Amino acid sequence: ELQRRSSMPIIPGVSGSFPGTVAVTPLTGRSLKTTRAPRGRDRIRGNASDVALFAFAEQYVDVPELRGEFRLLFTVPFSSERKWMAMVWRSSRADLSTESKVHLVMCKGAFEKVSEMCSKITHKGREEPLTQARRRKLNDTCKLFASRGERVMAIALLIKEYRERDQEEYFYDEDEDGSSNSNIPLSSMTMVSLVSIHDPPKAGVPDAVTKCHSAGIRVMMITGDHPTTAEAIARQVNIIRNYQTQDDIDSIMDYESESDAAPEAAGATVVLGEDLEQFQRQDWDDVLSKQEIVFARTSAANKLKIVEELQRRGESVAMTGDGVNDSPAIRKADVGIAMGLRGHDVARDAADVVLVDDDFCSIVNGIEE
Repeated sequence: ELQRRSSMPIIPGVSGSFPGTVAVTPLTGRSLKTTRAPRGRDRIRGNASDVALFAFAEQYVDVPELRGEFRLLFTVPFSSERKWMAMVWRSSRADLSTESKVHLVMCKGAFEKVSEMCSKITHKGREEPLTQARRRKLNDTCKLFASRGERVMAIALLIKEYRERDQEEYFYDEDEDGSSNSNIPLSSMTMVSLVSIHDPPKAGVPDAVTKCHSAGIRVMMITGDHPTTAEAIARQVNIIRNYQTQDDIDSIMDYESESDAAPEAAGATVVLGEDLEQFQRQDWDDVLSKQEIVFARTSAANKLKIVEELQRRGESVAMTGDGVNDSPAIRKADVGIAMGLRGHDVARDAADVVLVDDDFCSIVNGIEE
């Protein structure tokens, strides 16, 4: 904040420390603060992660004022398939000697994806090489946060000098197979920070999940979160409670070799979306026979396939969701349930039922009635 007020370059001047995190977070999303009548209370609008980052940065800087010093040029929306989003901003400050301005390319998303774009890291205000040792340390930090049920995002930055005569317009084209064509520099970026967000389960959800189990209803988690985060939350809400995962068994048993471990002994499992893409029918039967299941880092295609495989086994499926990437699975399910408060219009249009309070407990109460 002091550097910002002294007219020093905001991002280059402070990135690489706590002030750097404060400076970049408002430029990684488009959350807005609005005043609600009649009580005049302020409300931050946007998706949950962007709202959390806005609220964090607002404690230290005037977010609208900071954003006012930049102009948004281009956005690559978040995709559940690639697990990141990007924004290109133009600084309003020009270097009069060179007639150049600074463009900031901000990238935010899953650490394992964003880190692939980075070759440097900020350390004590300096850019230094992002070595394999540092990557391992960052990965261990992500796992530590995730083990507490926290959602971890990586934020990366690239500073590009831009001259008025360049007249370059940004574009990002993406095919269905995931291949892309773009003139946005998304390599050799600098890792600025890891941000951990705690989103505790609503009160009553663990009991509601237990009620479902007692009634013979399996509750599965399908999420885009890191598998460690997903498993931690699943344990908090009793989705994983009565059974052990293979990792649990391995941690308490001294197997002489990997072949001695018995996968069928594990009644709970955590499966990655990328692994589902290689599944054969027997693999699906093995996983879906488990009593407690968590699917992590899933895409829209993964979610749809999960619903289809459950239906193939003769099971009746209710699918809940709030995003665009949930809508194919919501539409395919026997009962599609969308969130009414924070759900996207596409998800609501695909649903049979819309929850006006976004509360899982309401589903259980409805079944009970």
